[in-house]
Amino acid sequence: MARCQSLGLSVWKPELAKTEPVNKGLAKEIGAKLGKSKRLTKFLVLTELGSKLLRKAGYDTGLWKRTGYQNFKHQLYSVLIAYAYKKVGQQFFIEKAVLEERLVDVLVSNGKQTAIEVELGPPWWYTYSKPASISLATLSITTA
Repeated sequence: MARCQSLGLSVWKPELAKTEPVNKGLAKEIGAKLGKSKRLTKFLVLTELGSKLLRKAGYDTGLWKRTGYQNFKHQLYSVLIAYAYKKVGQQFFIEKAVLEERLVDVLVSNGKQTAIEVELGPPWWYTYSKPASISLATLSITTA
């Protein structure tokens, strides 16, 4: 409600705006609890049909494609972390290879490289059990 007021919209207009893409199967609504809040934050996520139409129109849907095989919340946290670094002028990459066999969720580069892994599931340590010669300043494991 506060968001609607800050944009000068009545509460029903955003609800109305999402109705058509959801009804036509272009997007679906997903609720996610963020942080310590007990309330769900609602997101519209592209369906395969919506993604296909955007690709046909010439838009890059690579980020949405990755969301298909990752948990939505995992992808959301990766994007939120990446954009926080972007706000302070850092260069970032989402799902970036640091070795041939290893991708990191977010790679931040500003002279030094910081790799960030988002882990929402079981303990992360088995992922990095085998030594790797990755030239990073920092490897950060973010859990929620």
